[in-house]
Amino acid sequence: TIAAPELAIAVLPTHRNRQIGQRLLKALIDEARGHYPAIMLNVRENNPAAHLYQRVGFITVGKMTNRA
Repeated sequence: TIAAPELAIAVLPTHRNRQIGQRLLKALIDEARGHYPAIMLNVRENNPAAHLYQRVGFITVGKMTNRA
């Protein structure tokens, strides 16, 4: 089994729409690329940040249902 670190990020509502989340996410991805062969993202369909993840290059490869 390979250990996979998990990370959550958030931007305060008063600081959204300033590309802070996009810059933070790109920096984290760049750093992770030097240490891990792949990066996986789980996000709910109704999460407002889903479009951000698509903008930085994540693609949908499957959908999970019945998540609590």
